[in-house]
Amino acid sequence: MVDIASSHSIFSFMDGSSGYNQIKTDPEDEKFTAFRTPIGVFCYKVMPFGLKNAGATYQRAMTVIFDEMIHEQVECYVDDLVVKSKVRKDGHTLRYSYSLSEPRTNNEAEYEALILGLELAIQMSLTRVKIFGDSQLIINQIAGVYKVLKPELIPYHNKAMELLSLIPEVTLAKVPRSKNGKADALAKLAKELADPTGNPVSIIVQYCQALCPADLSTPNQTLAVFAVDEESDWREPFIEYLKHGRLPDDRSLAAQIRKRALSFAYVNETLYRRSFDQMWLRCLSKEEAKRVMSEIHEGLCGAHQSGPKMKGRIKRLGYYWPTMIHDCMEHAKRCLQCQIHGTVIHQPPNPLHPTVSSWPFEGWGTDVVGPIDPPSSKNHRFILAATDYFSKWAEAAPLKEVKSEDVMRFFRDNVVYRFGVPHRIISDNGPSFRSTKIARFSRRHNINWRYSSIYYPKANGLAEAFNKTLVQLIRKILVANKRE
Repeated sequence: MVDIASSHSIFSFMDGSSGYNQIKTDPEDEKFTAFRTPIGVFCYKVMPFGLKNAGATYQRAMTVIFDEMIHEQVECYVDDLVVKSKVRKDGHTLRYSYSLSEPRTNNEAEYEALILGLELAIQMSLTRVKIFGDSQLIINQIAGVYKVLKPELIPYHNKAMELLSLIPEVTLAKVPRSKNGKADALAKLAKELADPTGNPVSIIVQYCQALCPADLSTPNQTLAVFAVDEESDWREPFIEYLKHGRLPDDRSLAAQIRKRALSFAYVNETLYRRSFDQMWLRCLSKEEAKRVMSEIHEGLCGAHQSGPKMKGRIKRLGYYWPTMIHDCMEHAKRCLQCQIHGTVIHQPPNPLHPTVSSWPFEGWGTDVVGPIDPPSSKNHRFILAATDYFSKWAEAAPLKEVKSEDVMRFFRDNVVYRFGVPHRIISDNGPSFRSTKIARFSRRHNINWRYSSIYYPKANGLAEAFNKTLVQLIRKILVANKRE
């Protein structure tokens, strides 16, 4: 026992025999000795002396009770236990919580928590202290990375630096709030939030002298005062009018708000605006709009669309703010993947001569993209795409092989069943398009299937343009994982 505990700084010997040899218990009274623990209900078992399996029974009991602690922090010997620790610093955790008697800002409360913790460390005569905090501002100001610009925080900073000078070794660390669970649980005890570990916390109430003005003395120095213009929320005038009936003092502005407020509604602390198609759109602030644009453009289901398409998709999802089109176009311009995979135009602008279509879904242009190497995770190597000449609506489907049966199935399921029978379809002279099966399919549905020139297959410009756009979108999305 002594040899095993010799390399440890802390160890404690506990005699296990004194717990059951003091009072004799009748076997019939075993059920009255039952006691409850967090892991179950147990009772004392009377073991007759001389029983040969007593050692094995004790060994199993110790293995169940201490489990992973054996040979790490605990050593068991018949009826004796040794609790050991190589260093003294992995002992008990001391939990402290305090409340402020006067109103404080969040940064002031963070500083006061730091100051009280340092005073406690000095009282305990600690020589090495590690400070963990989830406030990036306070940690960086103490470390000297940030300057203290707010006058009300300068006294707190000076007091904290004075206390830090009394401790020989101090380490600062910024941790996220999710990893600062114990301190966060203590800070929220007033709201009846429990410790995330589920362990009960004993609260000892004691009063500590508040930081008086003498302790927070401000040195004589020249302070620079800057005027900061905060950007106002565009929703505030409408909320003030719809909720409280208040209007600005400016008559022209008040009349404008009163007129525009007819399209707004304030329900459940949320402002909504009625769109042209009578849908209610939730009004977003500047920060909320940035998050929505980021998710729509390059999020999980984002397709890196251009500004006008982003604006239309956001409105269909039920969101609104006044500068939607401008913000969406600026966001798309700043996208890194859109700049890397964007189209570089080398030709000078010329008048367009597009194919004229009389009505929507009357004429379709189709083409095949591929083969794609490497193939997708489902072994798709081709993409069959079709674009409507009138509305520029596009349909696409991945294929493992491009056969006439696949082309007929694609047009039957994605074009005929959804938009009606087209009048004409234009494609190149590929074997999957120019076959007897496609000819029978065209005659059966009375479709005029036309083919582009053999000498210049790129004459079907609309299909080629959509293929280029489709490839660009796929490249932007599959930068991280090309096997999808």
